[in-house]
Amino acid sequence: MTYDQYIAALHRELRSSSDKQAAHLRCHPILLDMSGDSALFRAILERHVLKPDSLNATHYPVVAFDLDEIDGYDGLAANCWLPLPGRETHVSIKSIHHHASWMLTTITTFGPGYDHWTFTRPEPLDHEQQLYAMDVRERSPHPVHHVAVVDAYVPHLPFYPSSLTVTLSFWTNQSPAELKGQSQTPADDARQEIQSAASASQGGPGENARSEDAVEQLEFYPVAEGFRGLKERIEFELGPNEDYLYSLFHIIQQTGNEELAPLIEYRLNGNDAIENPALVRQLIRDLRSGVPIEARLSSGHYGLPGANYTLQELEHAIAAVRRSRLSAA
Repeated sequence: MTYDQYIAALHRELRSSSDKQAAHLRCHPILLDMSGDSALFRAILERHVLKPDSLNATHYPVVAFDLDEIDGYDGLAANCWLPLPGRETHVSIKSIHHHASWMLTTITTFGPGYDHWTFTRPEPLDHEQQLYAMDVRERSPHPVHHVAVVDAYVPHLPFYPSSLTVTLSFWTNQSPAELKGQSQTPADDARQEIQSAASASQGGPGENARSEDAVEQLEFYPVAEGFRGLKERIEFELGPNEDYLYSLFHIIQQTGNEELAPLIEYRLNGNDAIENPALVRQLIRDLRSGVPIEARLSSGHYGLPGANYTLQELEHAIAAVRRSRLSAA
């Protein structure tokens, strides 16, 4: 199928039922077909290159191509996960986080994949210290064509891959009546939804208040006693255009899409708005001659406290929570 045919098929499935969760799950066979279609990713890259500012972009640690929005509360993106300079795979890409009422399915389409963890719902241990208890629900690799589902409010965590990995991320908001048309991204929606819930809540201790407090935290990171909660996302700085261009051409080269060189050259010629034309021309030459092009994570894209931590730090926090529960039993 073509890009447009895949998107149309997703549209039809999602509009076939008012049960958002069931409709989301029925899209999995379409997403699996998409994950095995190399021509689809080439079409995704073509669409991106043809965008007016595509060669002037900056980027986060993950190079993302937003593909489609359906009815204002479903979306699809291709995420390109870049490796660390030393190719370590025992370091988290971001903090443990959930996406409020958004349900996520992610399918790996290219590369070795990465380790992916999901966690139990956070339980408050110390409100003033923002300390929480969590345990592992699932810890598994996320290789090519593997389907991982992260339900609403379920905390999860990806680790760095050993080399470039591409996933399709498919989002459905299970509360469309509340959020339709309000936001730009699932992360923005999560902030808006939780802030609305917090301002509407009535004070007072008790189980409901404690449960709401746990949900209010968007992100978590391991500490000696368990997990520290954060109400705001840890935001990575945008890397410079030069690093983005190296990463974009790395993605094109690694996925075998060197045939896009003439299209990029067409975009470059006579376009005075391109920030780094000399670098783009050099990368086109490297692409055509087969010179390896390495991706570039920028300073501030890794080694960020609260976002990037080791497998050992995570396991120590989980062990501390389990010891605490045993002593309290």
